[in-house]
Amino acid sequence: MDTRLRDKVCIITGASGGIGREIARLFAEEGALLVLQGNTQFKELEEFVTGHGWNDRTLCLQYDVSDR
Repeated sequence: MDTRLRDKVCIITGASGGIGREIARLFAEEGALLVLQGNTQFKELEEFVTGHGWNDRTLCLQYDVSDR
């Protein structure tokens, strides 16, 4: 594991799937602390985090970033 992002906080919107989820995975592998946002597939996002054992380094939030 490379540690370029060790203990840096990374906020990723759209992390419920696709590109956002892949970015979350890559950043976690780099040692980042994650704040992940999703509004669709949120249960799957939480399962993804739990499945990788990132619960102690990740905060998952469910909201719509397009809603002011």
